[in-house]
Amino acid sequence: MKKMKNRITCLLLCAALVFGSISADAYAGALRDVYAAEGSDTERNQKILKIEEERYDGYIQLENGVGMMRLLMEEFAQAYQAAVEDAGYHERRQALKRTLTVATGQLACSTLEEFARKLMEAYPGLVIHVCAIRNDFFGETITVSGLVTGQDLIAQLGKRQRTGEDLGEALLIPANMLRSGEQIFLDDVTVAEVEKALGLQVVPVESGGQDFVEAVLNKDYCMERENEQFVYVQAYDRKPGES
Repeated sequence: MKKMKNRITCLLLCAALVFGSISADAYAGALRDVYAAEGSDTERNQKILKIEEERYDGYIQLENGVGMMRLLMEEFAQAYQAAVEDAGYHERRQALKRTLTVATGQLACSTLEEFARKLMEAYPGLVIHVCAIRNDFFGETITVSGLVTGQDLIAQLGKRQRTGEDLGEALLIPANMLRSGEQIFLDDVTVAEVEKALGLQVVPVESGGQDFVEAVLNKDYCMERENEQFVYVQAYDRKPGES
């Protein structure tokens, strides 16, 4: 487990270098400082993420930068308006009956809760549970969805199920929770393993407001593209026998 977290520590810093948010010299220096410092693996990982936050005035850069959340809200508003103004809206409003869960990081939770509220008002047969996943793997101060791990999903959503909460027929997750082009989370837990543990279909959703609306309303939603562009950091490749 320690080797696993050390590799992820390196890759978080590599991601900062690749995304242009830290220079090569700063990368090398920060890596030396992080590993020279005392503290737990979680503390070291938090120091690396702090480099990113300071570079962007407190915002972690995701995909095209700090305007992503604003873009998501605008895209949702347009997609929502199009859905309720569609000629088939009233028929769909009556026919749609489904319960599902949306998992996200704590940072985006309130925004997605507002999206869910509007959709449930527009479609009375729709029940959406928005769950903010606490990041126990990297530490509770890490609040972005792209660093949520499979084991945290299983542990926290499983606890909800054991208390009697009905999570519905599907679990929607942002595609950036997964490794680039794969169905695997940062901690090497697979989508299939999460589905088996929770008894839910896991549906990765592209990072756009239109896709969120479509994934909620359409039981057959499937990402049109692979998720190469939507991960914050690609996880390490663990060799057989390593822990």
